[in-house]
Amino acid sequence: MADGHYIVGLDLGQSRDPTAIAVLRRLAAFGGANANLLFEDGTELYQCGHLERLPLGTSYPAVVAHVRGLLERLPRGTELVIDFTGVGRPVFDMFENSGIDPIGVLISGGAKESGDGRIFTVPKLTLISWVQALLHQERLKIHRALPEAKALVKELEDFRVDFTAAGHMTFNARSGTHDDLLLALAIAAWRAKVAAGPALLRFHQAQVHGARARLGPRSRVQVRRRLGAGRRER
Repeated sequence: MADGHYIVGLDLGQSRDPTAIAVLRRLAAFGGANANLLFEDGTELYQCGHLERLPLGTSYPAVVAHVRGLLERLPRGTELVIDFTGVGRPVFDMFENSGIDPIGVLISGGAKESGDGRIFTVPKLTLISWVQALLHQERLKIHRALPEAKALVKELEDFRVDFTAAGHMTFNARSGTHDDLLLALAIAAWRAKVAAGPALLRFHQAQVHGARARLGPRSRVQVRRRLGAGRRER
């Protein structure tokens, strides 16, 4: 995987569920020099180029060491997003102690997102709906050659919409099935969307980048000089 913004999603396993890892790359559909400029109008694409389940019983220190090795092979600036639910807090601390600063996502059954900085509470409904929307719009590409690609598709098929006694809609995996790969991918996709920034900021970035591409080096120097002169005249 080449240019773009990379996010590693980590869903931590327990005694009956394996730890799952998904690597997502976010880029603009038109590619080229503008591949890192993202827009709210649906032009950004998401590519999943790595899916992995660690063996059941893998210790959390071994998980941290494995993920560290993966991050070292990815471009600088790659973000790590981990499921903060359940055992997530102590593993989060283990990553911090090893010199890695992850983003924590506490998966809730509610309907509102909250948090800022590095810890967020995000409804499972929001996470799964975003993945489904990307697939429906053909903006999420999953490499078929990945060994766990079929397992991910099966997890998507096994997810069901249920309703609570109060009438609230929930997403849950069918009884006896796993959702670890799907959640690893979902928290990475959610982070990719959030990290893209507000639509206005992204539009401004696109305009600046386009202007720079049209101007030669000398013209950019002249523009900076004119802007500087204008500020001095005020």
